[in-house]
Amino acid sequence: MTGFDVTGTLTGKYAVKCVPAALDWTAFDLVHAPLEVLPGTPISLALESSPPAPFYPTFTVVEIVVVARDMYDNLVPDAEVDPFEITPEGTLATNPSGTNFIFLEEGPVTLTTRLVVDPSLEASIDLLIEGEPPNVAVTYPLRGATIQASKPSITIEGIANDSIAGIISVTVNGEEAVLYDDATWSRIFIPSWGLNVLHIVAEDEAGKTTEITQSFYFAEAFRPLEPSIPFVEDGIKMWLDDELIDDGVHNPTHPDDLATILEAVIGGFDLNGLLGDAIDVGGGYELQMGNASMNPASVYLDPIWGGIQIDAVLKNFTLDVVLAGECKVLGIDLCPDVSGTVQAAKIQLDADLLAYAANADLQVLLTNTNVEITGLDIDIDGILGWLFDWLIDFIVGLFTNMIEDAFEDQLGDALGDTLIDVLESLAISETLEIPSPIPGLDDIVMNLETRIHSLEFTPDGGRLGLGTRVDGVKKVPHTILGAIARGSCLKGYPVQWDLPGTSSFEIALSDDFLNLALASVWHGGALQMELGPEEMAELLGDDGASGLPLPVDDLALNLDWSLPPIINGCEPGGVLTIQVGDLLVDLDLYSPLFAPEGYGKLALYAAVEATAELLMIEGDDGDELAIQIHEITRFDIDWVTVPELLQGAEESLEALIETELIGGLMEDLASEPIGGFEIPEIDLAGISSMVPDGVVIEPSIDTLERQGGHTLLTGDLK
Repeated sequence: MTGFDVTGTLTGKYAVKCVPAALDWTAFDLVHAPLEVLPGTPISLALESSPPAPFYPTFTVVEIVVVARDMYDNLVPDAEVDPFEITPEGTLATNPSGTNFIFLEEGPVTLTTRLVVDPSLEASIDLLIEGEPPNVAVTYPLRGATIQASKPSITIEGIANDSIAGIISVTVNGEEAVLYDDATWSRIFIPSWGLNVLHIVAEDEAGKTTEITQSFYFAEAFRPLEPSIPFVEDGIKMWLDDELIDDGVHNPTHPDDLATILEAVIGGFDLNGLLGDAIDVGGGYELQMGNASMNPASVYLDPIWGGIQIDAVLKNFTLDVVLAGECKVLGIDLCPDVSGTVQAAKIQLDADLLAYAANADLQVLLTNTNVEITGLDIDIDGILGWLFDWLIDFIVGLFTNMIEDAFEDQLGDALGDTLIDVLESLAISETLEIPSPIPGLDDIVMNLETRIHSLEFTPDGGRLGLGTRVDGVKKVPHTILGAIARGSCLKGYPVQWDLPGTSSFEIALSDDFLNLALASVWHGGALQMELGPEEMAELLGDDGASGLPLPVDDLALNLDWSLPPIINGCEPGGVLTIQVGDLLVDLDLYSPLFAPEGYGKLALYAAVEATAELLMIEGDDGDELAIQIHEITRFDIDWVTVPELLQGAEESLEALIETELIGGLMEDLASEPIGGFEIPEIDLAGISSMVPDGVVIEPSIDTLERQGGHTLLTGDLK
């Protein structure tokens, strides 16, 4: 950091605070400023195979991960490379996608490629392909896929081979697939919304079987995360109750409704500037005005279809006037100056303030405006006042029109601008910091941004929809269609849900917004985990790895999330679940039995589902929305690498992984709610200079419930 210039070498988004060096900074409200550090030009290129394994069977999908890094060792995601060269030349292989390969014969192979932007950067990887029949692979959908379709029906396709005994059957989740002469197979599959797990079993003539398990996400729509993360339409919905519009109690020292704010805005008007300085009234006279005053305004608001009905009353309006004239005849001034006072008992403004928003386009219009002045009186001082009755009658008409036009135009504009300011104050843009519930993970930092997306008023109140997004920089080597969208939950018809409008405060968070937040966190690499022996000992407790069928001194764990976790609110009965597909669990087992390296590698893919509950907790600064994870309801494993010493003990290992490793993680996650989304206060001080600093409307949450793909919070405002 140099002066106020802040730079960084580690990619990501940061919240930067500047602390005054020579002042007591604790007296300041330090405001975050976002700093985004992007990767630079690649200077190195490497290739990795996924999943990691000492060798790969034929007819198995092998993914080659391109790892390009800049001068500060930051990952440069999605680096474009030339088509791969395979040696020995003529090696039989298929390439279902750019970085996925299926090798059809055994033996050593080498894959080589170069960086498109810098062909001098070349990388190679050596693989061992071992043919052990039967072999089976899924070519569609690939592991960790996201599939978008309007109808819940897809065809699972794959390839299976046994060079000696031959394949007699392939089943997909227990259902027979169709086998073809070219070693391919297919099966029609009816997916569910969200996580779908495929369990494939290939059997040869000798009765031997090979099983693979992999997963994918399915939905009618996904929101792309690239090139930029989009807004979720009406991701947050808010109810504008008539109490928030006008509660009938207007305390200027603590405004808590729109009507009181409008009274403060009108009270701050420059009446002299509103009316002007002077007007030529004819007859040699000019009407000069000043010292305008009035009693505090009274504003009454009622929601109507399409907007708000306004009734503003201004009483005891007073204005000093001077009739300045000059008309001399033979040096004699026949038009002497006279002064007096203009008074109006009441000025009343009635209007409809129409407000509507759709697709992030807010429109505000003041219409049906009527200004009425009652009790208007002009009092001219002095004994000559009766001489000017002809002029006073003229001034009354002129003055009435002037007052009506000025209040209708300028006051109307101010009312519309104030409503826009109030609505925009409800939009949230802040940096959220969520403490990590798991050792080894950094705290999760999210930049939340909202904007007005929709607005509709009825006689009961207003329904405001905020477009929401959580921004971030891509730091994962995986590409998906985007954040999963609820749609119709594959029912074929959209679920229409809106705020009930029965409580003074209602706010609803859509599942689409929550899933976008999870996808954004995943997209930014915050869920990637590397736990060394010390962190693993803390996670597993005193027993450590005692459940393994051999002595292990230490464990190290890497987690690679092929897919983001998702919230599934489409389950029957309204059950809420957290789902994760194709989570790569890579374990290093440190033991003297693994000579000479000293460790063995255990790798697997896991698909996990757990029941969960959204609830309110007390945070440091008020109520926060949190998620409580309960129990694992699904746990599927696909083994990638098992050390030779442990081969044959896969069932015991699977039980250990589920109960100790994943179970330990889930126990940590379930030990206390995971919070972080603070229910925002409504800050009114920035709306008008007439509103005192620190005046906020604070929601008090009474109930939380699930309705129509939304988490509904209801309560009161205070």
